[in-house]
Amino acid sequence: MKTTIIFLIFLLFGINAYSQDSTSIKITPAPTAGKGIKWGGGIFYRGDYNYINFDGFKDVLQPYNIDIMYKPLATTIGINTDINRFTLGLMWGFYFSGKKATDSLNIEFNKSIWGISGGYYLVDSKYWRITSKIDFKWSRYHLINGPMNYKAKLEDYVQNHDDYIDLKFNQLTLNPGFKIEYKIFDKKSCPTDFFYTYGIFGDYNIKLSDSPYVYSGHNRLSTNDKLQMGSFCFGFIVSANLIVP
Repeated sequence: MKTTIIFLIFLLFGINAYSQDSTSIKITPAPTAGKGIKWGGGIFYRGDYNYINFDGFKDVLQPYNIDIMYKPLATTIGINTDINRFTLGLMWGFYFSGKKATDSLNIEFNKSIWGISGGYYLVDSKYWRITSKIDFKWSRYHLINGPMNYKAKLEDYVQNHDDYIDLKFNQLTLNPGFKIEYKIFDKKSCPTDFFYTYGIFGDYNIKLSDSPYVYSGHNRLSTNDKLQMGSFCFGFIVSANLIVP
């Protein structure tokens, strides 16, 4: 009994001492999830030069169609998001279209691009950014031609539909390459985490199919003819970027 009373006395003294010192104890909060992750985003515009050649289809499409299909220049816009040194973007663009009229035909050729771009910033210094990247691109080439008479009757159109061509060539490519950009900050009118870039890029063309996928309306047309592309494409890029603090 005597031992129990002594133990209770020491226990009461201990609780009292702890309560007096507990106010000076500092609890360190757990680290915030995601701390150290830097992310941001931007928009970009780029001009591309990509050599293409439809000579493999000359026997089928005839030279008067092929002549208008040499359009190597394209313009592309897109958006991207960055997480630390990784970047992922979406892009859409079009090649400069062409129109041509012969004695009996109107010919029109349009080209568009859809793509996904991913990359890693090998160098991301105050003023320079060097990116190792790879693009997946879907290029669509649309050839339309028909008689000179724009206002045809529906009956005549249906009966003479063989006189019209409406073909879509689809080519999928992978484009690994590099991009070099110079950063410009406008501290007077923009926040410190906002900057522009101006740069150049170069990519290698890898066709994912030997021949393009050809369609007329909803009909798939088989062909062994090949769309010839240059081994490399290159161009310039301008972007506006914001890093979230």
